[in-house]
Amino acid sequence: MFDIKLKEYNKITDEIATIFCKKYFKTDDYYWVADDCIDGPLYINDMFFSLEDMLNYMKYKYNFGQLTRYYYYTLDCAENGENPICIRDWKRLK
Repeated sequence: MFDIKLKEYNKITDEIATIFCKKYFKTDDYYWVADDCIDGPLYINDMFFSLEDMLNYMKYKYNFGQLTRYYYYTLDCAENGENPICIRDWKRLK
């Protein structure tokens, strides 16, 4: 039973990644960073995304420009030792 659920989870997670990459990067040429670990960080176009972030970008209807601005905003926060505003709130505030 567990193996079946795990396979379903992997399939759905990979489908989410494919939808995300086609929507924002117009390609499905991506890979999972941690040795093809389906729910680990996803790498595309020199950017890394968690499954949670991919879902939130789509849930809150970010366009590509908003996605890239938020992405680089979070990198700046990390470099400066600051905590970024979450994806949901950042879009409301910008």
